[in-house]
Amino acid sequence: MKKKTAELRYQEEQKVLDLANSKLLNFEENLKVEIGVSSASRQQRQEVQGKNELIHKKFNHFKKLLSVLIEPFNLLLLAIAIAEILIYALKTHQTIDLVSAFVILFMIVLAGGVDYFQEYKAYKSNKELHHMIENAFMVHDGKMDINNIDIKKVKNNLQKLDQSELVVGDVIFLQAGDVVPADIRIIYSQNVMLDESSLTGESEAVAKFSENKTGKKMIEMQNIAFSQTTVTEGSLLGVVINVGIQNYAASISTMAEEQETVSEYEKGLAKVVKLLVISILAMIPVILLTTGFRLGGQENSWIQALIFALTIAVSLIPEALPAIISSNLQLGSKKMAKDKVVIKDLSVVQNMGSVNVLAMDKTGTLTNEEVTLNKWINYDGIQSNELGQLIYLNASNQQNLTNKIEQGILKVLNETCLNNKTYNLLADKPFDHESRIASVLVQNDQELLQITKGSVDEMLRHIDFIRINDEVKKITQKNIDQILKEVKEYSEQGFRTLIIGSNNKSKKIVDQNLIYEGMMLFEETIKPNAKEAIKLIHDYNIDLKILTGDAKEVALKIAKTLEIQNPIALNSDEFFKMNDDEMGEALKTVNIIAKLSPIEKAKVIEILQTKDNASVAYLGDGVNDMVSLKKADVGISVNNGTSLAKSASSVILLEKDLAVLEKSFVKGREIFTNAIKYINITIAANFGLLLTLIISSIWFSKFTAMQPVQLLLQNLLYDFANLIFVFDKVDKFSIEHPKKWSANRIIVFAFWNGIVATIISVINFLIIGYGMGLFNEISNGVDGAIQRFQTTFFLESMITHMMLILVYRTEKISLIQSRPSWQLVLGMVFFIGLSFLITYIHPIAHVVNFEQPNNYWLLVLLGLIAMTWVLGECSKFGYKKLFKQWY
Repeated sequence: MKKKTAELRYQEEQKVLDLANSKLLNFEENLKVEIGVSSASRQQRQEVQGKNELIHKKFNHFKKLLSVLIEPFNLLLLAIAIAEILIYALKTHQTIDLVSAFVILFMIVLAGGVDYFQEYKAYKSNKELHHMIENAFMVHDGKMDINNIDIKKVKNNLQKLDQSELVVGDVIFLQAGDVVPADIRIIYSQNVMLDESSLTGESEAVAKFSENKTGKKMIEMQNIAFSQTTVTEGSLLGVVINVGIQNYAASISTMAEEQETVSEYEKGLAKVVKLLVISILAMIPVILLTTGFRLGGQENSWIQALIFALTIAVSLIPEALPAIISSNLQLGSKKMAKDKVVIKDLSVVQNMGSVNVLAMDKTGTLTNEEVTLNKWINYDGIQSNELGQLIYLNASNQQNLTNKIEQGILKVLNETCLNNKTYNLLADKPFDHESRIASVLVQNDQELLQITKGSVDEMLRHIDFIRINDEVKKITQKNIDQILKEVKEYSEQGFRTLIIGSNNKSKKIVDQNLIYEGMMLFEETIKPNAKEAIKLIHDYNIDLKILTGDAKEVALKIAKTLEIQNPIALNSDEFFKMNDDEMGEALKTVNIIAKLSPIEKAKVIEILQTKDNASVAYLGDGVNDMVSLKKADVGISVNNGTSLAKSASSVILLEKDLAVLEKSFVKGREIFTNAIKYINITIAANFGLLLTLIISSIWFSKFTAMQPVQLLLQNLLYDFANLIFVFDKVDKFSIEHPKKWSANRIIVFAFWNGIVATIISVINFLIIGYGMGLFNEISNGVDGAIQRFQTTFFLESMITHMMLILVYRTEKISLIQSRPSWQLVLGMVFFIGLSFLITYIHPIAHVVNFEQPNNYWLLVLLGLIAMTWVLGECSKFGYKKLFKQWY
């Protein structure tokens, strides 16, 4: 079903209607400004009209705050806090229970607040970064007579201008791939088709003309192109009639938006969150029953047991997880921006780390964007003036003024080729990526001449004659074989070959009965740093695939020059003859596929994703790359790419440099690694604490290992401490391979390594209980004995948790083979110091029932720290031996 056009009261509607129906003769008078803007008058107009600023979607503060509150962890915490408030109000009336409830609420505010502010910072940062990727357009410089348009003269008077600098009265040139930057009245058009789905919901592109032929409603005006619509075919000249908030698109409150996709990372994270919530809910009754019966089974015992069980549940919830992830992504996005990589969506930062296949076009990526016409030869092998004339006429009369091929031709050939002859353009058929040909029909006196150029394969389908020694003959298979032989020889030398043909017997452009006139040879040069960048991409185990529309031989030549590992090439027809399984198998070794159409490129990416389970990034900058950019897991474009390519991409490179791209993949892996590191260590620590508390609830008959408020305080300190994870360094070897998410591995990791924390706590219980005599003191009712026991466990748990972070953060031997960042170490020292401060300063310690431990326990603590390091390293060694990996 097609969407309805939004019903709006658009203040400029009558103005647009009047200008659409205005004759060009009266258009300037009706617009009330001079057509064509000079540099001198632009600033004056901007002061009156304002800038043509992009409209950014506003940050929905209420929606974000609500989403923070209804996250699974926060909902569970909120339920527990309400339960503790009810227990206080209905039963205990003990201040400590009310304090516990407020501590839980503070934890919700803390974690949710960090998450909220990080998202808001990301929004502001991206808003600023969007100015860095602002589109530029070709605009006529100075006053213009729109009643006598000479496209050749217009072409020579165009200058590049940023979208925000446009003003009413500017004459702008647009072509296929451009997103219309402001509302415009079309004054000249060549085969224009416009995608207006962003405004109307209609999926089919509509034709546009310089006159309104049938349209009656504003949105149906055939000579109006609205801001944020897209030119899909042809080219046009238009006069800007609205800018900024006066553009029609800016007045629409709801725009058609694509459905958001959920990455594998986000799906895996959701699985872990769900599993944790279910596990915590399942453990509450177990701990409740165990503790309740141990404390005597009376009513007060059950209330204490319930409070303790709820507190343990709070201690097990990694409520800082969303905040940590948001902080991690935001920090990574800022670092990438410094490396000239703009991330349009923070979730893409994680996806960058999992990319293991990079697909790209050849031209402009591995080679320089400019191409040079090296030579042109007819069938006789002669670089004739007559052939040069045909080539110049075809190129100079093309409406696509920024095509690299045309620019390459016009740099070499000029009007001197015409020998003072005058040709008038009657019609043209622009190049498109499906037909691969471009034609013009010109007239000299009474002589009509069609000149067509295009790819070898396509042109040979339309050629029926050949010019040999100035004589036109019927083309033979022998002639075709000779042409193909020459094309192959030149392709193997790295030349790109196009064929040019003619027809002088038709009054309109045709695709048959063409005469073979000769071929053009274009030369592409390799980018200076391409070879080094390719090596780095291979070093980081990213499989490179070149998907190109060029000939196989040309692509192979480029690949060998760049020293791409084991270059194996197929033509598209060879590849798509295979069945699905054969194509999937072929892509394991084939790294170049040539003669691809835009749709075929996207099909190759889809096969890589489904058959090889690859995470694919695609780098492209043209209209023909849009489908592939959308299909890829990470679509990457460049700032000087087409508007359409940039709108379809999730990542924008401010420089088209493979070295910059390689850095962004590495940075994505670092961010991914730190996020996984945090999740693994946090869940392992929580599991260890859970197991310890279960053991203690069975073991200790008269007291709990830690009071509820103490557990809450420890969890609060954990949350703050975990925020420093985002600053940790990453071992170089750990990012040499793409990162894949696995929720199952996290559970196994947590179970295995959580046991270490439990063993350390149990040993601590034995030392302080039996070695230091606290069990005996508790049995004899010595004042403060229970509090000293709980305080020592609080400090031990806090310090060993910090130590295990240092051990588990790397798969190498910690502190010796791999050192943490100074920010991580400083943060740990701070929170350990804070823990001692809380327990040793009497007013603070008294509030949470801490009692200063025996001084000689500090020596025991040093031994526990050393033991933690040894046990942690042994656990790591065993885990890697058994599971052959760490994270």
